[in-house]
Amino acid sequence: MSWNSIIGQNKLKEQLQNIITNNKIANAYCIYGNQGVGQDAIALEFIKSLLCKTSPSNSCGKCKNCEMISNFSHPNLNLLFSMPALKSVKSKENGNNSEQTYSQSEKVKKEVHAQLKIKSANPYHTLQLEDANTILIEQVRDMQKNFISLSTYAEGIKFVLILNADEMNDVSSNALLKILEEPSKNSTFILTTSRIENLLPTIISRCQLLKCLPLANDAIKDALVEKYNLSEENALLLAKISNGSFTNAVDLHSSNLDELRNKALKSFEVIINSNTREVIKHVQNILSEVDKNRNLLKTRLLLIYYLIRDLLMLVEETPSLLINRDFKDELEKFLIKSDSDSCQSGMNLCESTIELLESYVYLPLVLNSFAIKLKRLFN
Repeated sequence: MSWNSIIGQNKLKEQLQNIITNNKIANAYCIYGNQGVGQDAIALEFIKSLLCKTSPSNSCGKCKNCEMISNFSHPNLNLLFSMPALKSVKSKENGNNSEQTYSQSEKVKKEVHAQLKIKSANPYHTLQLEDANTILIEQVRDMQKNFISLSTYAEGIKFVLILNADEMNDVSSNALLKILEEPSKNSTFILTTSRIENLLPTIISRCQLLKCLPLANDAIKDALVEKYNLSEENALLLAKISNGSFTNAVDLHSSNLDELRNKALKSFEVIINSNTREVIKHVQNILSEVDKNRNLLKTRLLLIYYLIRDLLMLVEETPSLLINRDFKDELEKFLIKSDSDSCQSGMNLCESTIELLESYVYLPLVLNSFAIKLKRLFN
């Protein structure tokens, strides 16, 4: 892996290469942007480029340092990400004080190992651990005690990489803030997030901000063709409905896209044309189908967004711009209930609902509200 393996983000790559060349490494960085546009991949490449023995500023990907960073085993790299709650193991006597110790189950350890193996092969992969939604205070304390405060046998900067840093709770956030307020020599923190607004302002103020932009359709298409051997036509369709996110595009590719698109069309049809009771029943069916999987639910809403976007193209008499061209006949049936305002409002509603799903809201309430509001827009 080298900077060439990063999809898009040319301006940011150039900025980071200049930082490396000029040897002006900050104490903390926050790499932010929409979900799936490369924050983690960029962070890892930045670390590799700084520690690579063979090719400084553009990692070789083959030396021992590069390989160890890629598989998250380098002694100068400490990785933090959301974990399930720790279980108390025993009380450890320490002089007159007793110190409680904590541990994860073997099942969780195996799950973490499997997820890191996937991310090692694909830095754009989002770690998925059951019941893991918070970066724990114990993780931050352990990082400070057993990584930052200790020396390692390896040369170079020590890096703390915090994935989805917005998933820290108030306690772990304040613990990290205290560490950042008293920076350790030769240590650099890199926070990645798709929800920078959920980070403490005081943490943000101590980081150099690095923004990842949404990816261009062509960049996503080319990456899908290269990495997944897709046809250009299928890759372009995935790129167009991925909302500028390579991770979204890969998730859609891993699913049965045609089935997902048909289900989205059915949902849109039921919401617009059925009575309120049938709409609520359909929402219940969706919730049973996705079984609390927010990513599946976000995908359904994203596909509905692009159906409404195509409907807007038909309203404005620009059918050549359709994404779901095979749905043209079905979408034309909604023209009698549609105008530019209703379509634009419907797209905005999809976007705001998808944003809500990023937080821990009550899914039935959010989805019922979405369906009723969408129905009103087109009736």
